[in-house]
Amino acid sequence: MSLFVWSQQGFPFALAVVIAAGVGLFFGLSMAGYYAYGRRKYHLPKWNSILS
Repeated sequence: MSLFVWSQQGFPFALAVVIAAGVGLFFGLSMAGYYAYGRRKYHLPKWNSILS
């Protein structure tokens, strides 16, 4: 929705897509780090050792 509104206001669509992809990448890496920290904090095993 925001991309549609921004494109109507003259904001370059390609730049908006790049910004959204960057924010998504940052969020994904942040969440991966958060869960990796929790795994180490609570001494949980890796998924590979649980599934096999």
